[in-house]
Amino acid sequence: MDAAGISELHAADRDPQRVPPAVAIAVGSPGPLAVIAQPLAPTVTPLARPIPACEPTLWQRLVPADTDSYALASAVCGFTAIIPVISQVAGVALGVVGLVRIRRARRAGLPRRGVGWACAGLVSSGIALAGWAVILVAFVWVRSTISGVTGELSALSPRG
Repeated sequence: MDAAGISELHAADRDPQRVPPAVAIAVGSPGPLAVIAQPLAPTVTPLARPIPACEPTLWQRLVPADTDSYALASAVCGFTAIIPVISQVAGVALGVVGLVRIRRARRAGLPRRGVGWACAGLVSSGIALAGWAVILVAFVWVRSTISGVTGELSALSPRG
C-alpha cells in the first residue's frame, strides 16, 4: 500500500459523516484460522406489551376536542364567581370572543363547536352582573335612606 492509500484511509477515519458499521467476527468455522466479518443486524426487543386504548373520560365525552376554549372559559367564568364582578365581566368578554371565533372557523370550513357553552357563559354572566347591579343599587338606596333618617333624628334631638 502506498502513501496515497494510507492518507485516504486516515481521511476516511476523520470524516464525521462516515459511521463504521458494527461487525461480528467469527473465528474458525470454514477453515483453520479463518476470520469471517459480518455486519450485525439491529435487533429490537419490546420491553413491554402495548398499552390498550382506554375509554374516554367523562370530560372527553362531554367536551369534544374541537370545542372552542374561549367558549368553555366563558361558561366557567359565568357559572363560578371566583372574583365576583371581574369573573362575570371576563365571562361576557370570553363568550363574545368565543362566538366570533366559532363563526370565523365555520366560515373557513373548519368544524368548531361551543356555541352552547358560549351562550351559557354569556347568559349566566349577564344574570350575575345584573344581580350585582341590583345589589349595588340596593346598598346605595339603603345608605341614602339611613343618612336621611339620621339627619332627621339629629334635627329632632335637643342640643345641649
